[in-house]
Amino acid sequence: MFTHRSFAAVIVMLAGTCACASAPKLPVFGTWRIEPPSGPAAATETSVQTLAWVGASASFQPSDARIGPDRCYQPTYTPQTLSAAEFQQAYNAPVASLGLQADPVTIYKLTCGHEWQGKADALIVKSDTALLTRWNGMFFELVKMPTAMTKR
Repeated sequence: MFTHRSFAAVIVMLAGTCACASAPKLPVFGTWRIEPPSGPAAATETSVQTLAWVGASASFQPSDARIGPDRCYQPTYTPQTLSAAEFQQAYNAPVASLGLQADPVTIYKLTCGHEWQGKADALIVKSDTALLTRWNGMFFELVKMPTAMTKR
């Protein structure tokens, strides 16, 4: 009887490990540093709150999302693709002005189980090491932090 229980426990642990290993690793997962805003509104907007966001860290993981001190529990990342024309219509900015090379553009909509106050509700994939997000009408670039720096 002990052998059957031990065998069952090992099977359950292996099944859990396989389920975790097969979970998709999204390109937005990781720790990021927020860079100064760009785009049409950046030249006119200089609020203290906006400037305070620059240099802050952001972290997006399967079970947690953070921007500075703000935290989103149980985030949902919903992928969406937009052609360059659709992106320009939706975001009022041409892809080339933001340094986006892809057509279509991949976007991950971030939603939370609670109020997230609209910060980083869309993560726009620029490259493997850069994302864009829009907040208060401005686009901020998020630069991926090296793994060694994020494990302190």
